[in-house]
Amino acid sequence: MIGLSADAGAPAAHCLPAAVRLLLVVVVLVVLRCAGPRVRAAVDTGRLRRAVFPKGFVFGTATSAFQVEDMAASGSRGPSIWDPFVHTPGNIVGNAGYDR
Repeated sequence: MIGLSADAGAPAAHCLPAAVRLLLVVVVLVVLRCAGPRVRAAVDTGRLRRAVFPKGFVFGTATSAFQVEDMAASGSRGPSIWDPFVHTPGNIVGNAGYDR
């Protein structure tokens, strides 16, 4: 076959020793780490840092239908079943609502 030496089991002369290959990998990783872009917060968080919160604290986000209600009227989204429901008297306890 083309490209095989007479002794197919012998390593090729152009192969680098394992230690040299490892050194090259480490050098490449260090260069990439040092040359990589720095990630900065998109907003000023003041002195707020992750370390301020107790160990095991879980961050989360949420929204409710009430917060986005009537967004269909502003053109931000299409109407949902929630929109007419909350505008019908008696559907919310005490007739509470953002427009009442």
